[in-house]
Amino acid sequence: MVGAQEYRDGKAAEVVGFKVRDEYTFEIQWKSPYVSALYLLSMDFCKILPRDLVQSQGRGFFQKPSGTGPFKFAHWLRSPRLDIIGVRLERNNDYFPKRPYLEAIEFSPAYTPEDFLDEKVDVIPYTSENLAGRDIQVLEGETFTTAFLMMSCHLAPLNNPSVRRAVSLAIDKKEIAKAAFRLDTNPQVTDNFIPPRLPGFYPAQTKEGSNLEEAKKILLQEGFSGESSFPRLTLFLQEDGRDSDQKIYEVLKEQLAGLGISLRLREYRSWEEIRSPKDPYLVLLHWSLDFPDPENIALPLFCSSAVLNQSLLHYSNPRLDELTKAAEVEQSRTGRIALFHKIEGLLKADMPAVPLFSRQHRLALQAYVRGVKPPPLGFFYLDAKDVWLDK
Repeated sequence: MVGAQEYRDGKAAEVVGFKVRDEYTFEIQWKSPYVSALYLLSMDFCKILPRDLVQSQGRGFFQKPSGTGPFKFAHWLRSPRLDIIGVRLERNNDYFPKRPYLEAIEFSPAYTPEDFLDEKVDVIPYTSENLAGRDIQVLEGETFTTAFLMMSCHLAPLNNPSVRRAVSLAIDKKEIAKAAFRLDTNPQVTDNFIPPRLPGFYPAQTKEGSNLEEAKKILLQEGFSGESSFPRLTLFLQEDGRDSDQKIYEVLKEQLAGLGISLRLREYRSWEEIRSPKDPYLVLLHWSLDFPDPENIALPLFCSSAVLNQSLLHYSNPRLDELTKAAEVEQSRTGRIALFHKIEGLLKADMPAVPLFSRQHRLALQAYVRGVKPPPLGFFYLDAKDVWLDK
């Protein structure tokens, strides 16, 4: 947008491309067409705040925030030590088009399955086996989170697309998904780079199991045999990440051993630690869309100029860069979808990463809870205005 770079560099006191035209109109001036802006501006992190309250209260505004949604801030939930452990929201009687059914809702990670079983809590993540067999509802909702196995495309032999394809063929994604299973999460095997739940995209036909014979044939053609062994790979996992990631490593280690590839584990705290290795590596990445558009896969993960790509993959395809830039300004919906289908085709041919599985989350609901619908972006965006209790 106009003036954004100058503001970011400290050369301007404000973004000149932001204009308040009147009480109800906020204008943004773009340097070039940017279709995805419509998605971005609809997300929860893009808000227009009440200027008078922010100026008068400063940072205190966020201690008692004001909004226009179906519920309004009431107070923080606190522990006996007065630490904030949640929030209480009360019904906004002025909400358009209709008032919510519930008088108030409370959110807190401090609630336990025992609180749910005692009916002190109405909705909770399905995390405990004690919930099984109870007179409750279990709701599954898909998310836009995909687990990728990223490859170091700049280090031999993973700089060879054929070798990367061989590695992908050695992976049994069904077993990987089993390793990633948790009570509150149900992984679904995927071969899609772009989530098929996005409009205009469809699930790829997933092949069952691995194809070791085809993988070995490819490596033999590329010069790897008993006399020329494949170098050891390192799998990077995020430190303090998901408990299931360690299980995924154990399964991957066994599967790649069938291809004659040894795998070792290394944890990382920041991407900077992955920039330095001189030996080929893999990175397990759980990627969640910031907004529901295929651009949020292609641009940050696979464009050659993207920071994350330069940190993890070092993947470069000039044609993909061209298609991504074209998609940024393509105003036709069908035209954009066609461009991203071409991008996905390039990714499946180059295989800079292996899409492993997408995530479904599970919620436990009391039998009397009504009106809960799985949100398109997952339960983190649960809309409570139509929820009611049939007591």
